[in-house]
Amino acid sequence: MLQGILFLIVLMPFWAIVDRWIRKKSNIEREWGFNFVNKIDKFGTIAIYVIVPISFLTILYVTDIRVPGNSTPFMPQFIFVLYLLIATFRTVMQWKYNKEAKRYILGLSNIVFTLVGLIGITFIFPWT
Repeated sequence: MLQGILFLIVLMPFWAIVDRWIRKKSNIEREWGFNFVNKIDKFGTIAIYVIVPISFLTILYVTDIRVPGNSTPFMPQFIFVLYLLIATFRTVMQWKYNKEAKRYILGLSNIVFTLVGLIGITFIFPWT
């Protein structure tokens, strides 16, 4: 478990450096909060935030997934999967409806780093 946490601690600064480099190279301004492209983007993002956690909790308690030696269910990969779904949806929306802003480039880099983190904590440095 400690190796997985250290992996994430090393990954995060590298992610921030790449993000900053892409912003500088592509001349993309930093935006705070959600700036939805259109109503489909807004509705889809909210739906993902609502449906995915409810689905995950239902699956978690129906199948009774437990960490060995612990009585509480825990699956850190869920956080990565949720972010991956949201980042992918928003990247597609930005690419399709707002190409001139180039924000989809940041979305693609976020997807890549999320996949690296997910693969890292799942297969390379498992939590159990």
